[in-house]
Amino acid sequence: VTVSTCVICSSGLCAVAHSQIRTYHYVETPMTWNEAWQYCRTTYTDLADVNNAGMQEILLDLAGNNTEAWIGLYRDQQNWQWSSGEEVTSYNWKSTYFCAQVNDEGTWEDTLCMNLNYFMCSTETSQGSRTYTLIKQSQTWATARDQCRQQHADLVTISSPSENQAVKATAQGSNFWIGLFNDPWEWDDGGNSSLRLWNSIEPNNLNRNQLCVAMEPAQWRDYYCSEMYTFFCCDGVSFPLVFQSTLMSWSQAQSHCRSLNKDLVTIYSQQENQQLQKLPGYVSGLSWIGMYHGKENWQWVSGKRASYANWKTQLSCATIGPDGYWTDVSCHELHPFMCYS
Repeated sequence: VTVSTCVICSSGLCAVAHSQIRTYHYVETPMTWNEAWQYCRTTYTDLADVNNAGMQEILLDLAGNNTEAWIGLYRDQQNWQWSSGEEVTSYNWKSTYFCAQVNDEGTWEDTLCMNLNYFMCSTETSQGSRTYTLIKQSQTWATARDQCRQQHADLVTISSPSENQAVKATAQGSNFWIGLFNDPWEWDDGGNSSLRLWNSIEPNNLNRNQLCVAMEPAQWRDYYCSEMYTFFCCDGVSFPLVFQSTLMSWSQAQSHCRSLNKDLVTIYSQQENQQLQKLPGYVSGLSWIGMYHGKENWQWVSGKRASYANWKTQLSCATIGPDGYWTDVSCHELHPFMCYS
C-alpha cells in the first residue's frame, strides 16, 4: 500500500519506496564503505539509496548535524550505481561536472559526464585536414576521451558551423560526446594545457574550500591552500625546474618562487609530470604545483586555463553531509552510515 507520509519508527525513520515502507537506520559506528555495506546486508537490508528529495530529507533528519555518512552509492570502473541495484536517477553532488554531447539535430546539449554515450574521435592529417571517427560504444565522457587518446587522437573539437555539419554527417543521427566540458580548474601561468592527473576521488572541494592542488606523488588532489607542503618552481622562459623541500603554504610557495623570478610549476603533459619526480633532491610526498581555484575556474598561476590533469584512479564511494550534499571519497575512509530495512 502506498503511504503519502513518513511513519516514525522506534529504531529509525520510515519512508515509502516503490509502494513499500522502508525503515532507515543511522549507525554511528565508523566503518569503511565495504564494512558498512556488509553490516547493513547482515543486520538490515542494504545501505540507503537516495532517489528523491523526500528520502534525502528523511536521512538528514535521522543523522541530525552529525558528520558525513555513507550511503549506498559507489562507482565501479565506469559508472555510479546503488548497492541495492536500484537505478541511479538523480544526483546531489557538491559540484557537478557537465560534458557536451551533439544530438541528432546537430545541436549541443550539456549532460552529466558519467552518462553513457557514443563518441567521436578526431585526428589531424599531415595535410592539416581533420578526420572524424564515430565510436559506437556507450562510454562515459572520461572513458571516451581516454579511448580516443589511446589511438593518438582526441575527442572532437568543433570550431565552426562547417565542422559541426561534418561531424553531424559522420554521426548519422546518433548522439555522441565531443571534447567540450566545464572543467573549472586553471593554471596560474595562464597555460592552456588540457592534461588532468586527478585522483579519481578528486577534486572533491572538501567543505567547499580546497582550492589549491598538490601532487601525491604523481597524481593530484585538491587541498586547503594553508597546508604546508614542499613545492616546485619553474622558469617560464627556459623552463628549468627546481624542487624546494622547505614546507610552505601554497601562497608562501608562490611568493618564494616569484622572489627567484620563477613561478610554481605548470604541467602540460604526462612526460612533464613524470619529469618532476626525477628532479635533484625530490622527496616523495605531497608537493604544491601552480594550479588553484579562482572565483569560477581552476587555473594556473600565470592566469592560463588548466587543460591537463592527472587525478588518481581508485574506487570511489559517496557520503551525505549535514548540508545534504554528497561527496565522493575513498571507500576506505571511516564514516557512520545509513541502512534501510
